Amino acid sequence: MKKLIIQIPCLNEASTLPATLADLPRSVPGIDVVEVLVIDDGSRDGTADVAQRCGVEHVVRLRRNKGLAAAFMAGIDASLKAGADFIVNTDADNQYSAREIPRLLDPLLKGEADIVIGDRNIAEVQHMSWRKRQLQRLGSWVVRQVSNTTVPDTTSGFRAYTREAALRMTIVSEFSYTLESIIQAGKNRMAIAHVPVATNPRTRESRLFGSVFSYIKRSAATIVRIYAMYEPLKERLRVHSSLPVRILQQPENGDGAPAIADRRRDPHARRVHRAGDRAGGRRQRREPQVDRRPAVSRAPDGTSAARRGAGRTAGPHQQGSVGPLVAEPSAVSVVVPAYNEADVIGEVVAALAASAPWHEIIVVDDGSRDGTGERARAAGATIVVHPYNKGNGAAVKSGIRHATGEFVLIIDGDGQHRPDDARTLVGKLGEYDLVVGARGSETQATQGRKFGNAVLNWLASYLTGRDIPDLTSGFRGARREYLREFLHLLPNGFSTPTTTTLAFIKAGYNVAFVPTDARPRVGTSKIRLARDGAKFFIIILKIVTIFSPLRIFVPLAGTSVALGMLYGLWNVVVHSRIPNGAVLLILFGVIVFLVGLVSEQISALRFEGRQ
Repeated sequence: MKKLIIQIPCLNEASTLPATLADLPRSVPGIDVVEVLVIDDGSRDGTADVAQRCGVEHVVRLRRNKGLAAAFMAGIDASLKAGADFIVNTDADNQYSAREIPRLLDPLLKGEADIVIGDRNIAEVQHMSWRKRQLQRLGSWVVRQVSNTTVPDTTSGFRAYTREAALRMTIVSEFSYTLESIIQAGKNRMAIAHVPVATNPRTRESRLFGSVFSYIKRSAATIVRIYAMYEPLKERLRVHSSLPVRILQQPENGDGAPAIADRRRDPHARRVHRAGDRAGGRRQRREPQVDRRPAVSRAPDGTSAARRGAGRTAGPHQQGSVGPLVAEPSAVSVVVPAYNEADVIGEVVAALAASAPWHEIIVVDDGSRDGTGERARAAGATIVVHPYNKGNGAAVKSGIRHATGEFVLIIDGDGQHRPDDARTLVGKLGEYDLVVGARGSETQATQGRKFGNAVLNWLASYLTGRDIPDLTSGFRGARREYLREFLHLLPNGFSTPTTTTLAFIKAGYNVAFVPTDARPRVGTSKIRLARDGAKFFIIILKIVTIFSPLRIFVPLAGTSVALGMLYGLWNVVVHSRIPNGAVLLILFGVIVFLVGLVSEQISALRFEGRQ
C-alpha cells in the first residue's frame, strides 16, 4: 500500500490555510492513501487549531518559531514516522496549484527520480518584479553549477520526495531548505527531476526575507556553507587545482560502485549498504523527532500540556489541543542568588512570598559572612549554602539545579527589583521561552555604568541581529529545561545574564524584554566597570562565536582584505609596486574567513541534533 503525505509548513497562516487545504487532492492515481500534515512553526494566530478544524490528519506544533528550514525538517521527520512512502511539500499561502500534485509524483511513481521539483517558469510569473525574476534566475544558475544538476527553479518549495530521499536528507541551515537540499542531493548523486507547474494568484507578500539584499546575503552564505561541506578542498584550496581532489571521493567496492547507500539514476541498480546503514538507505542518525521535549507548562484547566498532546504529532485519532501554553506562579521556582545581603534579603523573600503563590523560593547563600542564609530561612525560603564565595553565576547554577518547578524566575537579592514585576515576567512565559526585565537607563547608578551598559547592549545587538535593551539584567524567567541546556556555558562570575540572553537568542528561542522599574539597590554593587567590563566583552564574543561564528570572522576578514587592497592600491599609484604588507593583509583576511567558515560548519553540526 503506497502512502502519500502532503506537508505544509506554516507560520501565522490561519487566514490562508483553509483555502490551501480545500484544494488538496484526496486521491491520486497510483497512491492508496493520501494524508495531510501541517507544521505550525510557532504561530500566534491559531494556525494549528484551524488545521484541526479542517480535518488535517497530522499536526506538528513547534513551541517557538524555528524558521522555515527547521519546520520543513520537522515535517519530514513526522511524515517518515507516520509511514509515508512519498512526501509532497507545498506552501500554506496557496501559491502552488494543488492540481499539479499528480504530475509532481509521476516521475517518482515511475522510478525515474528521487526528488521532483515544480518549475514555476519564473520568467512568466507576473507578481514578481523584473529585478526579483532576474535574481531568481541568477541564483538558480549558481545552484545548478554548484550542485551539478539541471533544476531551473531552485527556490521552488513545491517538491516531492521518495521515502529514501527523505531519509537521506539533513538540513543544517536556519534560513531555507530549498537551496541546501538541491546541493546536498546533487552531491549525493540522487536523481532530481523537474516538471512545469501552474501557480495561483498571490495572496500575500513573501515573509522569508525582509529585502532583496538580505535574501542575496543569506542565500550566498547558504550556498558557500553547503558547498564547502561537500567540496572542502575545492572551496579552500582552489588555487592548488592540480591537487588530486579524488581523495575526497567515497571509497569504492569491488565492482567500482561507491560504497555508500546511494539511489542511482537507474532505479533498478543494486544498492550497496555499509555497516550502520538503516533500512531507508542512510547512516543511522537521530530518530525522526517532533519537538520531543516534554510540554511541562500548565494549561488553564490545570491539566499538563504534555498529557493534552501539545507539541506532538496528532494522528487521525489523536488530535489533542494545541492551544497556547500558560505559565502559572504555582509552577515557578524563584531563585535568589545572594552574597552578604542580610540587610535586605528577609524583606525580598517576604515580598516575593506575598506577591504570588510560587512553587518555591530558593535563596542561594554564596558564602555570605553576615547571616544572609539564616535571615532568608527565617523569612520562609529554601536555603542552598555554598561553603565559600563562588560568584553570582555559580549561585544561579546551584539554584537552577535545585529548582523543581517547571519554570525558573531569577531575581537579585539586593532589593532593586519589584515583586509585582515578577508576575508580569511570568505571565509572558507562556508565549516566550526567556523573559528579561529590562531596566531603563535612568536606573543606572553612575554615568560610567550607564555608558558601559549602552556599549555592551549595542555590541550584543549587532552580533545577534536584534535589539537588546538590557543585556546585563539579572531579573529573568525561563523554562527550567531550557536553562539547564546551557548550564555548561554559564560562568561562575558576573556574566550569567549576558550568557543566557545571548545563548537563548542565538539558539533560536523566543526572547522578550519587558520594561521594569528598578529601585536603588541596598548596599553597594559588587560589579566594577573597569574590572568586569572586559569580561562581559569576552563573554559576548565567546557566545556569538559558539552559535554564529561568521558574525565575528566575516567583519574581521573583510576589514583586513579591504585594508590590504587599499594599501596595495595606494602603493601602486604612488610607488608603482605592491608591498608585502598589502599581500599579508589580504592573505590574513582570507585565512580568517576560511577559519570562520570551518567554525560555522562545526557550529551547525554541533547544534543540528538539538533542534
